[in-house]
Formats: sequence, structure tokens, C-alpha cells
Amino acid sequence: MVWAYFDETVVHEKVDGKLVPTHLLIAGGVSTLDKWKPLEEKWRQALSDEGVSCFHGSEFYHFRREFAWYTPQGEKDYPRHAAFRDRLADIIIEHVDEAIAFTSAVSVRDGASAKQVEKAVYKRALRDGAFKALSALSREVLRPSGGAYVILARHPDVPPWLLLQLFADMNWDNSLKGCGVFEPADVVQLQAADYLGNAFNRMSNDLPSKSAERLQEGFRKRGKQIRLQLGTSAQTPSDFLEGVRPV
Repeated sequence: MVWAYFDETVVHEKVDGKLVPTHLLIAGGVSTLDKWKPLEEKWRQALSDEGVSCFHGSEFYHFRREFAWYTPQGEKDYPRHAAFRDRLADIIIEHVDEAIAFTSAVSVRDGASAKQVEKAVYKRALRDGAFKALSALSREVLRPSGGAYVILARHPDVPPWLLLQLFADMNWDNSLKGCGVFEPADVVQLQAADYLGNAFNRMSNDLPSKSAERLQEGFRKRGKQIRLQLGTSAQTPSDFLEGVRPV
């Protein structure tokens, strides 16, 4: 039995000099409960050592709020930032058995112009793209492990009951034992999923990512697998499985 924690982030591309949302990216980790527990302890200690309450990728990588780390000279404290980044990566490498990241099959580009339309397209991207891909992947990854409990990060635009309903509508083929939706601030494993999502989001845009590089090297050395399906989205679950590449 394994536990899988997933968070989502939106992949952006530059169009006419502006960043617009193009696809939904789901990322997370799969491991047994006895490995997630020490991850939680070490993750909370890392947060405590830096005096922060929760890891938020968008805030960390932009030096905002709790991560507004600057030197007395007013410059960004890159050494502190890099050390914390690498410490979290090493915790993931040690305790997560498999990392997974994939883009949705339904573009969210059409939702960029109006908020209501964006929410609707976002939900469709979850239902018709990300969750179908995750359902297909579960047959290969989750079911051989005796099934899984899947935990999702709560999204402000999608009520928890809808996420649970979308999951219930999928054909899990006995691979799913349970599902929950929680705030990342309350579940550090979801913060680890956030870390993975931010790392692989940059890869999807062919941007350099020290986080992704460290994760890839660490997983390779330990003989662990990272499954990525980035860039052009798969159109069906079978296409997704064919497009997954271990790294």
C-alpha cells in the first residue's frame, strides 16, 4: 500500500511578450507511509530552522513573504536560498520512492481572457486531462503496490467536493483505496508535491532548474524513478502511458 500526494500548477508560455496559461501540470510523489513519516519530521525541522511556517513554491522562488531573504546590503540572499532549496530536495530524494509529473490533455489557454471561463476550462483540464492520465497511470504504478491513498492539494477555485467527485468518476480498476483533499499548509507532503511541481514546471518550458537537476541526479543515484510527461500533452490515457519517460 502506498500514499500518493499531488499538487497542481499552471504552465505558462510567452505569447506576444506576455505570459499566458497553457496547460495544467500535476506533480507529486509516491511512497509508503513509513517513508512519508520521516519526510514529514525532517521537512518540519527544515522549516523551523529557517523560521518559516510552510513551503510555497511561488513565494520561495520569488523571495516573497516568509522567503523575503535579503542580505544587510539589500541583495537577495542566494546562498541561504540555495541551501534551503537543496535541503528540501535531499529530503524528497531520500524518502520518496517515485516522483511523477505530467501535463493535462486539455489546454487552459482558452480560459486566460475571462475569470469565469478560466475556472470552467481549469475544471475541464482536471477532469478530461489530468485525472484521466492519473487514472491510467495508477494501473501501472499504484495497483502493483497493493493500491493507494491519493491526497490532493486544495485549490481556491475548485471546491473539495468537486475534486472528490472527479476522482470518483474515474475508472480506478481497484487501484484507489481512498482520496482526500487538504490544505498544503496542514500537510507537508503536499508541500513536497508543490516543490516537485515547481521544479518540473520550469523543465516543461526548457528553463534551467537547480531543483530539478538535483532531484534527477539524486533519484538516479538511488535507482529511483521520475516519470515525466511534459511539453505536448497526451490526448488519451494510453497516449500518456506511451509518452511517459523515466529520467
